Amino acid sequence: MSVQSAIALSFLAMTLLLLPGCPEDFFRQCNGDDECGSGGVCSEDGLCVSTDRRPANDDDDVDDDDSGDDDSTDDDDDSGDDSPVGDGERPVAVCAADIVSAPFDTVQLDGSGSSPSPLSYQWVLTVPPGSAATLDSSTSATPSITLDLAGTYDGVLTVTDDDGETDSCTQSIEAVPNDNFRIEMYWANSGDDMDLHLLEANDGTGVAGSPRTDSDCYYANCGGTFGTPIDWGVVGDTADDPRMEQDDISGVGPENTSITSPALAPYDGDYIVFVHDYPGSSYTPANDVTVNIYLNGALSQTFNFQHVGEDDDYYVAKIHWPTGVITPCNGVATSPAAGCP
Repeated sequence: MSVQSAIALSFLAMTLLLLPGCPEDFFRQCNGDDECGSGGVCSEDGLCVSTDRRPANDDDDVDDDDSGDDDSTDDDDDSGDDSPVGDGERPVAVCAADIVSAPFDTVQLDGSGSSPSPLSYQWVLTVPPGSAATLDSSTSATPSITLDLAGTYDGVLTVTDDDGETDSCTQSIEAVPNDNFRIEMYWANSGDDMDLHLLEANDGTGVAGSPRTDSDCYYANCGGTFGTPIDWGVVGDTADDPRMEQDDISGVGPENTSITSPALAPYDGDYIVFVHDYPGSSYTPANDVTVNIYLNGALSQTFNFQHVGEDDDYYVAKIHWPTGVITPCNGVATSPAAGCP
């Protein structure tokens, strides 16, 4: 290398050392890579040069987190929280356990376990077909109801808090007859006085019941507020006597007649059910009637029919006791023999 070349290279090296971002080990004279320090090599011109001529980057603002999240974001930001407005506690409707009871019992629905206070209460009651039962209050936490028919009563409770938030629950009541023999009746149109009749199976001598006598249980003679109790079967044993527990004149029922334990031999035989359309009612067209027969606490058969004539007797069915066999009868007839041969 000539003297002029050496001087030029020295001048170039000194100039480059003054450039920002150039380490002092670079662009100095060298005889090998080991003289150029870390990140440098000895060039063919005998000067140390960098293996990476790129300027260093300012990483101060670069997210070192591989997640890609912006460090400027507050991980504790709750702006997306969907908690309810107000005190943050939604109402919870809590109904008591379902109830098994019997017709004519008075029972209580219970939503008092609902929270938090204060709450308003609204009950909606669904009753069995033909039932006229109602709650004594639809806005109480614990309303009462008197069961008038066998079947299922459902009370749906909705509670509402001060913010208008709601919740609901359901409590059911199952009314199961305690009697071994129960007849229920209701009808479609009010203003038509339908009367339920039950004829005695056997007076102990082989004689069956006759309409509108003491061997016929109906509104005029069959106990309670409807007359003096009549004695069927074993004399003095009230368990085998019929009871008319409901009578309705102007509405749609229900009416019912029950026997706790019908008498056995020699009083066994066929009990006969018929319906009389009492004359002089304000409603005179045909009326749809339903009769339910419960034996030993369970619904055994339902009869639906049209009663078309004022002052007619409609023979519905005969029920053999103690076998429980139910036989449909012939409808409108002038006598039990014709109606239920």
